[in-house]
Amino acid sequence: MLSKVTLSTFVIASIVGILILPASAVTVCESDSEAGCAPHQAHTGCGSIESWAQSACKVHGSNDPAKYTLVKIGDRPGGQCGYAMFEVTCK
Repeated sequence: MLSKVTLSTFVIASIVGILILPASAVTVCESDSEAGCAPHQAHTGCGSIESWAQSACKVHGSNDPAKYTLVKIGDRPGGQCGYAMFEVTCK
């Protein structure tokens, strides 16, 4: 898991749009309610994992598309869209 300092930096950098994730995978829960998620490092709403990964892995100042791998590691029903778990690794 990311350390608290790294996770804080991750959240702040995400807000200002300058994040470049390290090569290690980040566990992201995609759901309508974060409270029902299994342990994770980041959360995104229903149907937005691709845009989350593109934004998180975008190289600041570059016009090149974000490069990342997205692997679904779990899924269970519930809420409006279920609780899907992904590993996102920026390249």
